[in-house]
Amino acid sequence: MGRRAAHTETPYYVGFNLDGQEIGLNPNGERDQMTGPVVYWMTDDLDAKVAEVEAAGGTVVRPVTAVGGGTSLALLSDPAGNQVGFITQA
Repeated sequence: MGRRAAHTETPYYVGFNLDGQEIGLNPNGERDQMTGPVVYWMTDDLDAKVAEVEAAGGTVVRPVTAVGGGTSLALLSDPAGNQVGFITQA
């Protein structure tokens, strides 16, 4: 695998796409209540996915938030404190 250039470079996000998988770096993750690396899983219905995780005992860390370009995301924590994100793109 060769070096990949970021498709987005801003003070709040650096994004890479590797064969369809989005890999993002958030230099302000601590401010956004991230406790470490977070995987954001693509979903077509972000609100339904958040409700599903909450029904299974998860808690919302960062509610559904529009971040620009038709992209919204949410950050949740499972009962053991592991964080997982969900993302949708319009």
